[in-house]
Formats: sequence, C-alpha cells, structure tokens
Amino acid sequence: MNDGQTRPAIVGVTTHRDREEAVDACVRHPETDKGRMCYCLCRKRELPGGSGVVESGCKRIGYR
Repeated sequence: MNDGQTRPAIVGVTTHRDREEAVDACVRHPETDKGRMCYCLCRKRELPGGSGVVESGCKRIGYR
C-alpha cells in the first residue's frame, strides 16, 4: 500500500504506538480476514461485494 491509501485509516490515531498498531492491522487484514473476503463469489452471483448497500439502508432508516 502506498501512503495515500493508509493515511485515511490512521488519521484519528494520536500516539506513535497506536499508529504502529493501526498500520499493522491494515497490513494483516487481508491474511486474517481472508475467509470473509469472497469477492469473486459475490461477483459470480452478481451480489454487492461491499458494505455500501447495508450502510445506505442504515442511513435511510436512521440507525444500525
């Protein structure tokens, strides 16, 4: 990842130690969450692969 992709994920982090932990979590994410990232299967079934549909529904009704 380049700096432009990681910076938004850690913008609210204040201490150096917290920043390191946030960056480590971003780097580990693809490996640790591999089982939940079934994008190819979603595309095959013509399903949305992101959370936008759910987030939009939550915004529309006003709560999670």
